[in-house]
Amino acid sequence: GLRSDSKGTRLKITKRGSPKFVKQVSEVTFNASLALRSGKIVYYVTPVAAFSLTPKGIQLIEVMPGITPKDVQQGADARILVSRNLREVAADVVTGAGYFPPSSSSSSSNSSRRSIVSKL
Repeated sequence: GLRSDSKGTRLKITKRGSPKFVKQVSEVTFNASLALRSGKIVYYVTPVAAFSLTPKGIQLIEVMPGITPKDVQQGADARILVSRNLREVAADVVTGAGYFPPSSSSSSSNSSRRSIVSKL
């Protein structure tokens, strides 16, 4: 599997795991086309990045500190789109220092600024 090392607040991939996004699967357990047609918002979260499902495909929306879009694309068999608004996940998610998950009582404006990863 994936091995990574954190240097302070940055991640570095030391060994790649198996691809999470592949061109063909042996068994369908989730129908992305049906989810889109049903108006569902779909996120995929891996140890190094977060993605959203769009009508054009899987889009990279957030990366862990130290990880580049190229790192993510090299680790995928399928085509990965990169958001023009690509964000880096806050360093406190990596280190745990001072990190508190958003509470349900957080204001919606504060919650919208946090990363997808920190909302999970």
